[in-house]
Amino acid sequence: MTEDSLWDWYSGKRVAAVRNAPTTRPTLPLPLVAIALAMAAQFSWQFGPRDFWQAGATLYLLAATLFGLHCWKMPPMDRASIGGDAHPPTVRWRLVLAGLLLAAGAYFLNSDLQFSLVGVAAWIAALALFTAAFWASPLPRLSALFESLELLPQRLRDPQVLLGTAGVAGAMLLGAFFRLHLLDTVPGEMTSDHVEKLLDVARIAAGKFSPIFLPTNGGRESLFFYICAALVRWLGFGLTHYTLKLAAALCGVLVIPFAYLLAAELTQDKRLALLAAVLLAVGWWPVVIARNGLRFPLAPLFTALTLWLVVRGLRRNSSNDLLLGGLALGLGFYGYSAFRLVPVAVAVLCLLSWLHQRKGGQNIPITILFALTGILFIGLIPMVRYAVDDPAAFWHRIITRMGQAEVGYTDSAWIVFLRNWWNAARMFSWTADTAWLVSPAGQPALDWVCGALFHLGVLGFVVRYVRTREWQYLAVLLCLPILLLPSVLALAFPVENPSLTRSGSALPLVFLLAAFPLRALWQPADNPGSSFHAAAWRSAAVCSLLALSMLANYRIIFTDYAALYRLSAQNTTEIGAVVRGFATSVGEWDTVWVRAYPYWVDTRAVGIAAGRFGWDNVILNDAQARLAELANDPRAKLFIYNQSDAAFQLQVQATFPQGVERRHQSLAVTDKDFMSYFVSPRIAAP
Repeated sequence: MTEDSLWDWYSGKRVAAVRNAPTTRPTLPLPLVAIALAMAAQFSWQFGPRDFWQAGATLYLLAATLFGLHCWKMPPMDRASIGGDAHPPTVRWRLVLAGLLLAAGAYFLNSDLQFSLVGVAAWIAALALFTAAFWASPLPRLSALFESLELLPQRLRDPQVLLGTAGVAGAMLLGAFFRLHLLDTVPGEMTSDHVEKLLDVARIAAGKFSPIFLPTNGGRESLFFYICAALVRWLGFGLTHYTLKLAAALCGVLVIPFAYLLAAELTQDKRLALLAAVLLAVGWWPVVIARNGLRFPLAPLFTALTLWLVVRGLRRNSSNDLLLGGLALGLGFYGYSAFRLVPVAVAVLCLLSWLHQRKGGQNIPITILFALTGILFIGLIPMVRYAVDDPAAFWHRIITRMGQAEVGYTDSAWIVFLRNWWNAARMFSWTADTAWLVSPAGQPALDWVCGALFHLGVLGFVVRYVRTREWQYLAVLLCLPILLLPSVLALAFPVENPSLTRSGSALPLVFLLAAFPLRALWQPADNPGSSFHAAAWRSAAVCSLLALSMLANYRIIFTDYAALYRLSAQNTTEIGAVVRGFATSVGEWDTVWVRAYPYWVDTRAVGIAAGRFGWDNVILNDAQARLAELANDPRAKLFIYNQSDAAFQLQVQATFPQGVERRHQSLAVTDKDFMSYFVSPRIAAP
């Protein structure tokens, strides 16, 4: 697509051309009309009565017709020749042999389900040597890096480069605001999953634990734990909920530049890529999974990085980029389990590139495919060792979701699979994730503005592929459903589909599709050199739509999601404040207890909220006997219990009749009030 910008007008490049251009009567552009109709359709679906979905479908059909006509007239993708590697790929067999031997050593040295120092060193060396063995040019030197840094100021003097860099930086700043704003309170409470994460982070930060994979909570990849441990050990952050959220939020911000690079490489349109980056920066779906304090954003991060390098290698015939893509592909398996289907997407990219470019003689050398596969498997060496040593833990989550290890299918497997596909396909406009941990009730994965844009974008890519046969359009359309499969394949638990977390790998492609109609509006198909005023109002229309989407997403995140999370999560912070207040005043940490109650607070989270990591004074079974033991302690005591626990209330009153009971009103919601029972210290007789 031809690049144009307002900079061209500011610099005077097109003024003369416009002065001599014939005057034409302004017309309402098809993309704007199509977007308006699609937005009206999505608004009616999302906020109107669902029984009248036919009206929205009719509007969508009209919008699709108009937008399809516009896309048919759009110019083809820029086919400017970009040179591949300066040197043809060569194989340094000695390095291959050394890399394979070190990989074998890494397999045997990373034993006992943990990384070892020598095993990690062998693993890293194997990756480096195997990559160097197939590097297509002389191996990079450190001096080359300094030379590139010296040329950076010169490149930034180019207005287009400067504007592009500023645009990506602006998108990252916008994304940082949405991911870090009010991070301490939205979301505000820990769950048991967060507690388990922090316990493992504490062990890693203390140097007592170096897991390859963590078997608890259904199985968890380890990279996120090491990131959090680094914040704790090297930067001085505490073992708190905020540390988890900060680590995840920073990973979420890093998705933005790689999503931009992927979109730019796929479409050869930097303006479209920038629009995709902005939508990804403010979209409530990527923002919420990045604010949640769990490892979810690592899946879109490694997906964007991997696909960018692979597409870059395929398009530019660059074996070096393909090697780096294989390296990123292997490392992505240590992020989040939703990434496990990305190799299928990579295989589809390679196949499509070969099918569409073989007539031009641009085939992928067999040696490079071997190298890509080899670097992938070397990257997986520690994970493979873990899967061999403890297959039950490694495959637990997949077996229980795809198979019938825990529960049986509600229908035949094929029926459930097709039903899940139907629900996943509608997650962008109709269906919703039912988990309050990551989604407001009934909220589709996209806001109503972005949802409308997404559907037009899918149609636009279909039309563009039919019109131009450019494989990149088809690649996006085929890779998107592949990346949704981790959600779709929850056959035993269809209620968990659609899942915003398991489909997170699709985020870079989803927002690329959503950005396409905005790009079509920004760049007219039939008159790229339109007047300054036309370019200005088109830019204003695009900015207005972005602002509208931004406001909608802000409301979803900081109003709808925050409110539902506050209502659904237990108020451990309020209980922790009471515990801390007692322990740091008239009492001690070991003389305050929380009585366990079904489906109530995780007492470990109470200790963390109180600022005392590891505190877990809980009264479990046989409360009466435990109270009798504590009656001999003369110190001041405090018992905290659920407002519905009448049995414990009677027991503590009978054991300590001189105590004082208090009801603590919750600021979250009234049914989360809790009770405390204070027992004064006994004063010894003189």
